Amino acid sequence: MTTTQIRYFLEVAKEESFTKAADKLFISHQVLSNQLKALEKEMGFELIDRSNKRNIRLTDAGHVMFDAWTDMMEIHEKALFQAEKLHSMGQRSLVIGIQDMRFVRSYVVPIIRQLQDDPEGFNLEYRLGTPVEMVSMLESGQVDMLIMISSDIDPNTPYSKAVLCKEALHLVAAVAKTHPIAKKKKISMKDLEDETILMIGDSYSGAAAERFQKDLKHFKQAPKKIKSFNGPRAINIAIETEIGVGLLFDELLEEARDEIVTFPIHLPNAEKTDMLLVWKEPKFKAIAERMIQIQRQEK
Repeated sequence: MTTTQIRYFLEVAKEESFTKAADKLFISHQVLSNQLKALEKEMGFELIDRSNKRNIRLTDAGHVMFDAWTDMMEIHEKALFQAEKLHSMGQRSLVIGIQDMRFVRSYVVPIIRQLQDDPEGFNLEYRLGTPVEMVSMLESGQVDMLIMISSDIDPNTPYSKAVLCKEALHLVAAVAKTHPIAKKKKISMKDLEDETILMIGDSYSGAAAERFQKDLKHFKQAPKKIKSFNGPRAINIAIETEIGVGLLFDELLEEARDEIVTFPIHLPNAEKTDMLLVWKEPKFKAIAERMIQIQRQEK
C-alpha cells in the first residue's frame, strides 16, 4: 500500500468515475484501474462496487476507508508542509532535558514559550527525567542541553555551564508538625544527631548525594542514621509520616507544605545552589545566552 494508491482511490471516490479521476490525475484509465485492484488485493476486500460502470460507488468497507484515509492524508500533507518548512529554515532543532521537578519546570515554561515564538524558529522538543537520567541523555546525545539545579551535577563536569538563576534554592531541615523538633524556634546540626536524616540517594542524583554525605562528615555530631530516597516526592511522604528529618531544598516541598515545619540549615557544599544550563556543543552557547535573557525579562 502506498500513498499514491490511496490518493488514486480518494480521487475516484470523489469523482465517482474512473475516467474523470484519471484525467485529473494525468494518468491513463488502465494505470488507475490496475493500481486500485492492487490496493484491494493487498487489503483483502473490495473498496469499489464496479457492478454499474456508469455510476461508481463505494462498498461499505470503501466508505470506512475513505473517511479514514481522508483524515490520514490531511495529516500527511500538514506534516509534509511542516517538515519542508523546517528544512528550509536550516533544520534548526533543539532538544532540552529538564529535571523533573515542579520547581524546575516553573522556570522552563516561560522560556519554552518564548523560544517557540522566536521569529527564527526552532523545532523544539524536551525530555523529563532525574538528574542521573538527564546527564546520561546529554552524554549519549539524546538531548542538546540540560536545565537542572547545580547541586545535582558534578562540579568538575567537562560540559559548558551557565547560571540561569543564581541561588535559586534554599536548604532546609523539614519535619512534620507533630514531630518534637517542630516546636523549636531554630535548630542546628547538633539537634539532629539522634534523628534519622532523609535525603536524596545516588540513584536519583549521585552528585547531590555525594555533596550531602561529605557535608555531614564534617560535623562531630553526625546523625545516627541516614535514609536515602529516589526523589523529592518520596522524601515528602517520609517527612509527613514522621520517619525522620528531611534534608532538602525548600522549593522541593510539595502539596503537604501545610503539614510540615522547615528550618534553615547550613551545609557548605549545598550553599549557593543555582539553576544551570548545561550543554556539550559550542553551537548551543548562543541559545543558552538567549534563554538567560528570557529568564531575566521574566523576573
